[in-house]
Amino acid sequence: MGADFLMKHIPRKIHLKYVKEVRPGGQITSSYDLEGLESNHQISSDGDINAQASIIWRSCDDRR
Repeated sequence: MGADFLMKHIPRKIHLKYVKEVRPGGQITSSYDLEGLESNHQISSDGDINAQASIIWRSCDDRR
């Protein structure tokens, strides 16, 4: 995620799903998809999902 977005937004809600630990020496991949104020994140190693997160963001100016 870009620095500009992260400087102007903070998480309002985070849902984290931890699946399993990354093994030493494995090939780690991290990805995310941002649509509006919702982002989905995934960490994988050697083709297996290790963790997933869904984040709903709010503007730093929004006090709710």
